[in-house]
Amino acid sequence: MNEQDCKAIAKILKAERPALEDCDGDYYTAGRYDLSTSIACELADYFATQTSNFNRQQFLNACGVDE
Repeated sequence: MNEQDCKAIAKILKAERPALEDCDGDYYTAGRYDLSTSIACELADYFATQTSNFNRQQFLNACGVDE
């Protein structure tokens, strides 16, 4: 997994995020489970274990996730 791969994945996840966001620390958006947020967080956790210089917050920001 390289930086270009992470950027591509983040771009895909960001495109899948619902337009209306009202999250208060959980992954619900307008009554719907926000699967893209959950997947982004899980991927960020995994990538952090695989790459020593992986920046979790930068990846989540690129996915459109504010954590």
